[in-house]
Amino acid sequence: MLGLLLAVTLFFGGGCAKNVPTEDILTVKRPPLEGVTHDGLLINEGLTEKVLLTAYSQLGTPYRYGGTTPNRGFDCSGFTSWVYSQNGIQLPRSSKEQFQVGRPVAQEDLKPGDLLMYKRGRGSGTHIGIYVGDGRYIHSPSRGKTVMEANAFNPRSNLRFLGARRVFEDPASCPLTPEQKENARHTFNPSEKNDIKVVFKPGKKPKLLSENLQTFHIGDLKVH
Repeated sequence: MLGLLLAVTLFFGGGCAKNVPTEDILTVKRPPLEGVTHDGLLINEGLTEKVLLTAYSQLGTPYRYGGTTPNRGFDCSGFTSWVYSQNGIQLPRSSKEQFQVGRPVAQEDLKPGDLLMYKRGRGSGTHIGIYVGDGRYIHSPSRGKTVMEANAFNPRSNLRFLGARRVFEDPASCPLTPEQKENARHTFNPSEKNDIKVVFKPGKKPKLLSENLQTFHIGDLKVH
């Protein structure tokens, strides 16, 4: 009975196993999850790592206004939309539209892979990036700079945090290790033809493009 309880706890409890001593872990093999939550978010175990590897593979790519590809460079929303599209999620193009999709998330509930939204300076400009864990995010900041990792809540920054959105759920959500970050450029291969699974549009329910997904339940979370 104790063994069964531990197995159930490991299945539903999430957490980053790599941060726990291996001798205290009971390995439970389970198939990867893939589908859509009851409110339309893509659910896929291991997707966080893929999204973060994609983002870190572009460290050093120059900022370019209107840029949406590694070859042309990225503006802030061009970077986030490209990273997500490489992993089966099509976001709107602008930062303001991206902040209207998915599910709002409180700062204390952030997970790696969430979108972070900011107000830029005293004007109406906005900025967006991808949360990577430990109070940090990766983004394409501004002219003359490149894609970089930075403090997500720097009080001295001219960016004022507005909120966060979650566009996918990953039961195995974890930050990357320093080694993974360092090797991201060599372990990620960008694709020109992406298998888009979910298309997000502001104010509308996300459209699932992948078919033949089973329906099952994880706690009170319905997955298709």
